[in-house]
Amino acid sequence: PQYITVTEPGVYHVHASIAWSPHLYGDHAGTIIVVNDQPTVHSHWAFVRGHQYTAGFAQTVDVTCYLRLAGGDRVAVAAAHNGAASQYTGYKKGDQVTQMSRFFMTFHSA
Repeated sequence: PQYITVTEPGVYHVHASIAWSPHLYGDHAGTIIVVNDQPTVHSHWAFVRGHQYTAGFAQTVDVTCYLRLAGGDRVAVAAAHNGAASQYTGYKKGDQVTQMSRFFMTFHSA
């Protein structure tokens, strides 16, 4: 798993964005902020497709929040969808990556 370990306690601005392939099997996808392997209330679910509908481009689900974190906390991102099968994130058209997922956090205040 990929995560960021907090070295200094305080309030952090956290942002995550998951790009989904236009061939998503479900029609809703979510991005969830996770702290110490536990999901937080900070999540965003969005309609990204639909039965018999393909957008033709990657669709992104973002979540942004402020979190008070302690030293040693591990912050990560979880992705979920309501499809019946596994799903890839991101999208590559030929040799060009048209959309990528991202995750960052910055120290805001003590």
